[in-house]
Amino acid sequence: TASDGIEPFPGPIGITMLSRVLVEATDKDEGNNAKVHYSIISGNVKGQFYIHSPTGVIDVINPLDFEVTRDYNLRIKAQDGGRPPLINSTGMVVVQVVDVNDNAPMFVSTPFQATVLENVAIGYSVIHIQAIDGDSGENARLAYRLTDTTPGFPFTINNSTGWITVSEELDRETTDHYSFVVEARDHGVPVMSSTADVAITVLDVNDNVPTFTERTYSLKINEDALVGTSVLTVTAVDRDVNSVVAYQISSGNTRNRFAITSQSGGGLITLALPLDYKQERQYVLTVTASDGTRYDNAQVFINVTDANTHRPVFQNSNSPVVLIEGSPIGSTVVVIILVYPWQRWCHDNPSGGWTVRR
Repeated sequence: TASDGIEPFPGPIGITMLSRVLVEATDKDEGNNAKVHYSIISGNVKGQFYIHSPTGVIDVINPLDFEVTRDYNLRIKAQDGGRPPLINSTGMVVVQVVDVNDNAPMFVSTPFQATVLENVAIGYSVIHIQAIDGDSGENARLAYRLTDTTPGFPFTINNSTGWITVSEELDRETTDHYSFVVEARDHGVPVMSSTADVAITVLDVNDNVPTFTERTYSLKINEDALVGTSVLTVTAVDRDVNSVVAYQISSGNTRNRFAITSQSGGGLITLALPLDYKQERQYVLTVTASDGTRYDNAQVFINVTDANTHRPVFQNSNSPVVLIEGSPIGSTVVVIILVYPWQRWCHDNPSGGWTVRR
């Protein structure tokens, strides 16, 4: 019979998951006029599909990638074997690629680094950890967690947002740097995950008081010590980083006999003026160490010792002595008195003796 034509395709064929699919057109003719051959005339942009001409079976011949192309619209041509051949080009196959969990999460930058002041409040947001997943749906929904941390670790991560926050009080003087690992896991089957390194440096604030290593100091110094003599070095320790401790004598420095200078982290007390044992025999200095905001005090007890600086002098060295003839053996002839210039003498003893007064 003459070729009367190919029946129209029944409509678009939607395929969501396939390894092969069959398209079919009917021809009411007989013999060669009814033999239909198929071909893909458009939509097969990268050659992922192949149609078997005699049968209309479509095979996937190259890998599909949901993340590159999610659907294909294949236009199919059906042509019979008549002379002249009749053609129907209205066939349409819509292939929708279904995602599988074939992509591991990828962190947007690594390693992650941040700084945080040691006095921030618990709950403070430090750094945002972010990963992306090329899959879709549950395959791309990520959960974050910290790995291999110990109890009391001062940071936590929101498992859905990736924000790392402070969960315990920080102390730079105890720990000034934290290095740990964050894992991002998707919700696909099978689960896929990736890890990234995180480094957080804790910055110092002035939260420590300079503290003297000793609360009291005690020493002796001879009154004849030279001006400039080193008396004592006091030391205060400040655990804050880059802290500069300054020292001063805040009280007890009678007649400004002493001075203090900051030297090699300590306070060096030196003799500023000559000492006089007869005027002051003890000094109780209050020394203050300050970092500019916080301070501590210590007491320094300085005992002045007497120096042998005065030559004794005879009292009335040229007085004549009268000895009565016939005085018995053992009688007192004369009393020799030696005095120091700093001693005051007076003749106020009713018996005629001398009394020493200082």
